[in-house]
Amino acid sequence: MNEEALRSTKKSHRISNKSRDLNEAQIADIALLLEKEAQILQFYSLGAVKFQDKKLGEILSLRAGLLERMLDFANSCRLGAMPPENGSEALAAKGMNEFLASALLIEKSSMMFYVDLINSCKNAEFKELLYKAQAVSYNEILPILKELNSKCEVDSNSLNLTDLLNEILKNPQELERIFQKYDLQNILNSAFYNLIKGILHKN
Repeated sequence: MNEEALRSTKKSHRISNKSRDLNEAQIADIALLLEKEAQILQFYSLGAVKFQDKKLGEILSLRAGLLERMLDFANSCRLGAMPPENGSEALAAKGMNEFLASALLIEKSSMMFYVDLINSCKNAEFKELLYKAQAVSYNEILPILKELNSKCEVDSNSLNLTDLLNEILKNPQELERIFQKYDLQNILNSAFYNLIKGILHKN
């Protein structure tokens, strides 16, 4: 057997091993993760179109990169993963403040979901991918949301997210307490709640 064929055989064996390392529950977790990531990507895509802000385009690019890496992992395990189909819901956020508040809920939900999967995952490569996703959300996306919030005009009926973002960045391990304190669920707009309700709940 020549060297190229040997490398190909070893690679195929590694892929086969990765597939065998995943049980039915882990395969279901990957499918759910891909579905949620596609929903998040659609949310930011709609926001970028509506508000025409290049910073939202940056977040969209980061989220697209995450989904691509997750699809690559799923396909490397021979799961035959395809990007989930997006719905055609229209984004009804009335202003950037409302959109940012919803984006915070989405990122919070994502980070908590990553933690749940990390704690239950036994596949080292999948766990590493989840840690990277968590880092992108916390280290790259949250600071962009903070910057966008600092530029928003705030009126008496809008929520200024500066204090909330600062508290999240200082205490990333206490997300549940922070979000209960600010009671952000109440600021979700019912007109586009259906778009993100699948992201806010694991099941």
